[in-house]
Amino acid sequence: MAVILHIVESFAGGVLSFLADLTRYQVAGNEVHILYGLRAHTPTSLTEIFDSRVNLTKAEHFNGAVKTLLNPLAYREVRRRAEEIKPDIVHLHSSAAGFVGRMALPSIGFKMFYTPHGYSFLKQDSPRLLRKCFRATERILAEKAVTVACGKGEYEESVKLGGKPECVCNGINPESLDGFAGERTGSDNFTICTCGRIMCQKNPPLFNELARMMPDCRFVWIGDGEMRDVLDASNVEITGWKERNESLEILSGSDVFVMTSLWEGFPIALLEAMYLSKPCVVSNVIGNRDIVEDGKCGYICNSADEFTARLEELRQNCGLRREMGINSRNVIASEYTFDKVADRYEKIYFDNN
Repeated sequence: MAVILHIVESFAGGVLSFLADLTRYQVAGNEVHILYGLRAHTPTSLTEIFDSRVNLTKAEHFNGAVKTLLNPLAYREVRRRAEEIKPDIVHLHSSAAGFVGRMALPSIGFKMFYTPHGYSFLKQDSPRLLRKCFRATERILAEKAVTVACGKGEYEESVKLGGKPECVCNGINPESLDGFAGERTGSDNFTICTCGRIMCQKNPPLFNELARMMPDCRFVWIGDGEMRDVLDASNVEITGWKERNESLEILSGSDVFVMTSLWEGFPIALLEAMYLSKPCVVSNVIGNRDIVEDGKCGYICNSADEFTARLEELRQNCGLRREMGINSRNVIASEYTFDKVADRYEKIYFDNN
């Protein structure tokens, strides 16, 4: 039995879902710990989301990415936790934890892995000089841990940085979704849905522009965030943060899933929408284009005009929506289920030297 320590500063959204699924497999034969930081949108019901055998510990000095990076006590806390549980495997998740962990922990005594879940130097809301600093830092630290990219595009970026990266594409747990898959059950209006935090990364201005260009359609954003005021079109609905099952009900009741993101890692929300048989119309960025096969499962778009043309095409053609929805589900069921993800991580953790 191995002792596995996951360290994550941003414990919410796709990273949280990923860890919930991964650790559910890992606890069968290992002792599993998670040292995590709270975010505003971290669920309050963590003990209901995670297997009871997972040891959850809140990091007192993880307080947002920037504050964590600048806080010496965060580095000390990571070292202390590692000394307490003496892990065989340490896995760092996202950029802040990746930096703190690789700086705070020695490279001997255990195997260390790092998954960016979307490199910080790809963030379009950061100044160019800062992104260059992020990239340089990742290059310097690349040898300190084995980078395990969560998607094909992220892996290509990892190769450029050096080290010996691996790639394990994110996956979903079909059993948690099967009760929601089926025909659309929502409003009579053609419904276009997205989900996630309303923030720069998700490009809410473009989502709002699409709503204005298609005033007869219903646009639903499952989630909330600091940029909610941008979504002021009269046909946009913001649900606020919902419990997972309620979010899946809303998603299941939509006609098309949209992602207008400026950057991504390997979005679990997109994987889940595809498994729920939704045709997906997405922006042409890393992550999105790694999953959606243009013209088969949906469309990859480069502009608002292209988005609306593709959405209108799907609106007018129920048969095309159904065909793409079936294709989407088949792709996820065959390639991106979490049993495959867990098996791949098992091999990397214990075969990697």
